[in-house]
Amino acid sequence: MRVRRGLLRLPRRSLLAALFFFSLSSSLLYFVYVAPGIVNTYLFMMQAQGILIRDNMRTIGAQVYEQVVRSAYAKRNSSMNDSGIFLVKRWSD
Repeated sequence: MRVRRGLLRLPRRSLLAALFFFSLSSSLLYFVYVAPGIVNTYLFMMQAQGILIRDNMRTIGAQVYEQVVRSAYAKRNSSMNDSGIFLVKRWSD
């Protein structure tokens, strides 16, 4: 009972302050250990999204380049073939 009486003799304000600082330190420790993992996951996701965007832009660029080359080839050979369809000569025939 003496311990309980001694605990009750402390002002409530100091008990609340001690509880507040304990919870604050617990929260701080939680974020110190957990936040790096969360940040790492977020950065990894952003990096993966950037890689996907870069690959998509690369394929779009390749498609645009292919269309430009095809149109230039079609314009150059339009006197031979007015249809605009490429004729492929088969060497096996």
